[in-house]
Amino acid sequence: MGTDGAFRAVLRDRTLRRLQYAVLGSMLGRFGFIVALGVWAYGEGGAGLVGVAGFLRLAPAAVVAPFAGSIVDRHRRDRVMAASDLSRAVVLALAAVAVAIDAPVAVVLALVAVISVLGAVFEPARAAIMPSLVDQPELLTAANAVSSAVNSCAYFLGPALGGFLLVVSSVEVVFAATAATLVWSATFVLLLRPRTQMLSGAEGERPAGLLAEVRDGVQAVAQDPGVAWVVGLLGLQTLIAGAVSVFVVVIALEKLQAAQSWVGILEAAAGVGALIGVAVVSRILRSGRLSTGALGGLVLWGVPLLLIAAVDSRLAALAAMVVIGIGDTAIDVSAITLLQRVVPESVLGRVFGLYEAIGVAGLALGALLAPALIALLGLDGALVVFGCLPIAGLLGARTLRALDARAEVPAHERARLRAIPMFHVLPLPALDRLAGLLDPVTVAGGDAVFRQGDAGDRFYVVDGGEVEVLVDGDHVRTLGPGEAFGEIALLRDVPRTATVRAVEPTALLALDRQEFLAAVTGHAGTARAADGLVRAQLARRAPAAAVVA
Repeated sequence: MGTDGAFRAVLRDRTLRRLQYAVLGSMLGRFGFIVALGVWAYGEGGAGLVGVAGFLRLAPAAVVAPFAGSIVDRHRRDRVMAASDLSRAVVLALAAVAVAIDAPVAVVLALVAVISVLGAVFEPARAAIMPSLVDQPELLTAANAVSSAVNSCAYFLGPALGGFLLVVSSVEVVFAATAATLVWSATFVLLLRPRTQMLSGAEGERPAGLLAEVRDGVQAVAQDPGVAWVVGLLGLQTLIAGAVSVFVVVIALEKLQAAQSWVGILEAAAGVGALIGVAVVSRILRSGRLSTGALGGLVLWGVPLLLIAAVDSRLAALAAMVVIGIGDTAIDVSAITLLQRVVPESVLGRVFGLYEAIGVAGLALGALLAPALIALLGLDGALVVFGCLPIAGLLGARTLRALDARAEVPAHERARLRAIPMFHVLPLPALDRLAGLLDPVTVAGGDAVFRQGDAGDRFYVVDGGEVEVLVDGDHVRTLGPGEAFGEIALLRDVPRTATVRAVEPTALLALDRQEFLAAVTGHAGTARAADGLVRAQLARRAPAAAVVA
């Protein structure tokens, strides 16, 4: 599928469109009440209370995000997203009532903190559910790019719409309207139709304790150098982003000697760049090198800061902010897609929970460090320091390149597995992982692949040639390219129930028992399909017991 085709396919796909509508509603719910919250806080307690309110809007999410990721892995991810939306809508409505009746400041601030906590699960769940909504890698990257563009639009539209509503109404009305956008999001989330769901919680093994599950997510990152570098790049990028949120004010008012409106103009330029960045992702789709997007996106956060430090020009500042926006989309889409492709689905929510926590922490730390560096080195010196930070990320280029190889699976092997009914509903990363584990086996004509009564150790797919299935020496059927055999002995832990012999020189793709069982029993759709297949085969045990052995 070509690049343009992938983006068109995302927009044509009903489920993916619904996801984008949900993301828009959720992000508007996240940013739509910022202006009203700031105005309310300033009126109640001045600039100091504005800072407290801003801290409570972000910090609790950073603290609970790793634990939220565990919730994402325990339960259906679409339901987690809907629960996040609806619960935030309820709390925002309560905040609107609290403001309307002039409740104590502490009550409103407590509700803001609760909203932050409840929102912490949405993004990890969205990122984790995405692979179960697509069946091709190009679609996954394109869908992430569209989501990134929607996020960028909401980042600017939310405060703008909230500010407009504030002019014509009141703080409590803005809160209530923002709650309505979250109900909108939940409605579309509940209409999603994931291809499959992980077996978890009550459906699968009994979950471990919350802390143990969080530890598993941390270990999934710490024990995989490539994944650790991707998460580290995010921390570095958000550190710079937090600083830029401070720099943009000082650049506009002091360096450019411009009016206050230029703060918004520079922010808007970054938003335009984020939308342009979707085209950059198109190039990434063509090259297949997601690591290039991640590393290049990080560089595009640093170089513009060096440009602003070197050139006192409004045009240069605008261009620099556009480039930063492009870099934001490139690293966001590339990093998220890499994680979706290489992290086991069973811990994907926890990894994205950690990803979210590090992102929020990076923003907060960058915003704290920027004023200190400006005071110590001046604006230009601080810009140079943060502009050079991407060099640290480039040190992991070789490790990140290795992730590209892990994320790229030959289409032929993927198609062979996808065509098998029990694997058809596997999410893309799980399918690709299995495809990468397939072992080519060649069998000469007349030779047995295995014999009736042997121990079952592998599952097989016919890639070329033909095999015949024999039960007690009697021919049962012939299997050709794309057909599979060997699952009953693995699923029921019994000896082989038939002999399978090559009719002619035959090419097979073999999957070891452990990997096969993990894939089949770990997903609701595959488990049901496999169980149905085995029951149907065993129902015909006489005279030919289980024709796929």
